[in-house]
Amino acid sequence: MFNFDFGWESILLFFQSEGWHNFLSILEPVCILAILIFIIVIIWSLWKSTWAYWYVSADFYDFTHGGPVTPESIVQKKWKKIKKRMESLNEANWKLAVIEAEELVEKILEEMGYKGEGLKEKLKGVSEAEIKNVSDLISAYDVFINILSDPDYRLKREKAIKSFSAFEEFLKNCELL
Repeated sequence: MFNFDFGWESILLFFQSEGWHNFLSILEPVCILAILIFIIVIIWSLWKSTWAYWYVSADFYDFTHGGPVTPESIVQKKWKKIKKRMESLNEANWKLAVIEAEELVEKILEEMGYKGEGLKEKLKGVSEAEIKNVSDLISAYDVFINILSDPDYRLKREKAIKSFSAFEEFLKNCELL
């Protein structure tokens, strides 16, 4: 029925055929377009990320000036964004700042090895010798829980600042800020 006895000659003839050349005339522009799209995506990704800065320009700076470049930590970047929310005059921004600050502190405590579901549980049994402002953190966590559990919770500026300051003091004590 079918003749599967192909030799090298028939393969070479296929690649020399008009059908193959027609296929290539379509395939070449598509491949060039795909390559250009991938190059654009790679350049855009490098532009948007900090990778190029820290692994190219910072290394060059380090090389020319003879010292390591200390990158701004992820915690410091997040904290700047959270602090901007706190500087707002809007109560909703204060609430969001307290929520984000609590989540950041809870994540840091988890990375430090403290176990538990929430911040309060992670701080259970922790002494003032381990974390200097543990009681302030627990009070700030209570504000956080009130914000989450009651959408109509009225957060006064002073209470927001006190909660926020407790989280900030913890980060400073851990030398993250």
